[in-house]
Amino acid sequence: MADTEDTFEEDDAQRYEGLPEAWSLSAREVVVQVLEENPHLDAAGKSIVYEAAALVALADRCYEQVTKDGMMVPGSSGQLVEHPLIGHERQARSQAAAALKQFVKGAGSATKAGQNLVASRWRP
Repeated sequence: MADTEDTFEEDDAQRYEGLPEAWSLSAREVVVQVLEENPHLDAAGKSIVYEAAALVALADRCYEQVTKDGMMVPGSSGQLVEHPLIGHERQARSQAAAALKQFVKGAGSATKAGQNLVASRWRP
């Protein structure tokens, strides 16, 4: 069994070669998958992917800290308040998703369909 685990770690090292080790696994996977699906990205596109992955890594770190501390933490007066990193996590994930949307096949039509659905719901 140890051989399988060693092979898995070696495969991971190869798969994520050149990506920051400080990034979460999901952040590194974002880069790998987007580049696999879009092998001809120019430098600007790759930059967007890397920035989005950095946001995913930040969101993952926020999530880990919230999980450790709990959703509610003592505020300045001792009252329980929502953990401030929850908002940061949400914002980072939202920004990453918005940046990556252009690289996902079919995202444009799904977004347009969603807009049409919302618009039709609110028509008089």
